[in-house]
Amino acid sequence: MSLLKYTMPANLPCYTGWDFPVYPGTFLFHMDAMIETFRRTIAHGAKHVHMWSSKSGIYKEHFDCINVLKWLESRKESNDAIVEWDNSVRDLFWSMSQPLVYGGQYRTVSCPPCNETYTPNRMQKIEWAFGEDLAAEGGHRLACPNGHTVYSIMEWNS
Repeated sequence: MSLLKYTMPANLPCYTGWDFPVYPGTFLFHMDAMIETFRRTIAHGAKHVHMWSSKSGIYKEHFDCINVLKWLESRKESNDAIVEWDNSVRDLFWSMSQPLVYGGQYRTVSCPPCNETYTPNRMQKIEWAFGEDLAAEGGHRLACPNGHTVYSIMEWNS
């Protein structure tokens, strides 16, 4: 079974202003789970793609997902035990991996400040919110046993 080695992007603009630092973790994802995630997203978008403007971001992202899926499938066929993410392919993993990260569907994650690798059962999913009333955002974050956030994504804003 192939694994995909992927490090979450660092210094994303959305990380600024949160009341916790993000230390981008390096995950080993099960290749089959990641492929299935992209297949589901593509299948869902295929129902609506004909209605989207070809200039819209969601339209472009749909076809980028198709290209990433092709890349994943070609790498799986190589039978490498660990496939490293290729930065020449558009990075959609950060957001697309959300259900896998929060669902514990990865082999391990490395925490940079701890210099340790953890299995999903040692990690904690923490709900967060920043701001208040109509100027708030929030979501979940994944933290190591020492409280370092290795993955976070904004899931809502008001």
